[in-house]
Amino acid sequence: MATRLDLQQYDVNIPLGGVNKFNSNYAKITRTTVQSRLNQYSANLFFLITPEINDHAPSEQLNRVDFKIPANIHLADPGFHLPGEIDALIGAEIFLKLLCVGQISSANDNAILQKTHFGWILGGKTHGAVFSNTPAYNLSLNLLHTKIAEFWEIENGPNKKILLNEENACERHYQENTNRDTVAGRYTVKLSFEKNVGDFGKSYSQALRRFYSLERSLAINREHKEQYYIFMKGYEELGHMTEDKTASTSDGYFLPDHSVVKQSSLTTKLRVVFDASAKTSSGISLNDTLMIGPNIQEDLFSLLVRFRPHTVAVTANIEKMYRQIELYQNDRKFKKILWRQDNRQPVKIFTLNTVTYETLSASFLAT
Repeated sequence: MATRLDLQQYDVNIPLGGVNKFNSNYAKITRTTVQSRLNQYSANLFFLITPEINDHAPSEQLNRVDFKIPANIHLADPGFHLPGEIDALIGAEIFLKLLCVGQISSANDNAILQKTHFGWILGGKTHGAVFSNTPAYNLSLNLLHTKIAEFWEIENGPNKKILLNEENACERHYQENTNRDTVAGRYTVKLSFEKNVGDFGKSYSQALRRFYSLERSLAINREHKEQYYIFMKGYEELGHMTEDKTASTSDGYFLPDHSVVKQSSLTTKLRVVFDASAKTSSGISLNDTLMIGPNIQEDLFSLLVRFRPHTVAVTANIEKMYRQIELYQNDRKFKKILWRQDNRQPVKIFTLNTVTYETLSASFLAT
């Protein structure tokens, strides 16, 4: 039947269980729509493909006259009384959905006419027909439905992602507030605040305490201290941070920073991390006010599909990716840090001028 209908067939290994723990495996599967020949009812269904479903049904020719079927009844199978091959077996997943209101007892008290979306069907025990000693049975297991669902979820690929209200708001904010320098090629973005920040509270004193603590810990490890100062000096020389000589200790938000050591790194063993989750005197942090934004990276399925057709695949890393994206001038006051190159110098206030790692919206804005 699948071949005659020219249905697309897929390889699959699905077990089907039956009476007396009889099991068999099916190697092909297809999907098609069944349509009633009497009305507009249709259903899209999965079918396992097997050389044979069962013996002919009925096993012997029945005397149609004995059932005295009303003339106004439209049968789903007008030739129900003649033995024939079973082309398709519809599973229990939609059987109850097919049943309609309407049931008639035939002249043969053991048979019942039942109305369905496909037309009237006849079922029950019959007299006068010679039956073989081999009973017929069909059993559908829930495991089968689960396996088929898993298969088609993989084959159909990813569904379109539905964004949440906050994610949509973050998208709009990005589209309305992002510019690009046509000469330098750099993008400039605004922080995606979820709410009106108002008075952030005081954060300078906490940032200063943590800076002194960081200095003391770096003084113990000379190698880490040198790497830390190289990192920060490079930050300043490349314009990623700028000293703000007019800044007030009570204005804006100060991010405490600390160092993270990763010995397995092939490039920089020590990395400076800015803590945008540090609470201010009002109990909120910078991250508390930012929208995280949707994940706009390609899903794993798309990456794997594109990866598989090629003989050679190349991956690359965008060096200092976040630092390539600049912040609007008005937003830089929300990312102030404290730093000095030498502990004999006064502690200075700097603003971070680019998208900063560890801020909640950094990944969305940079990507």
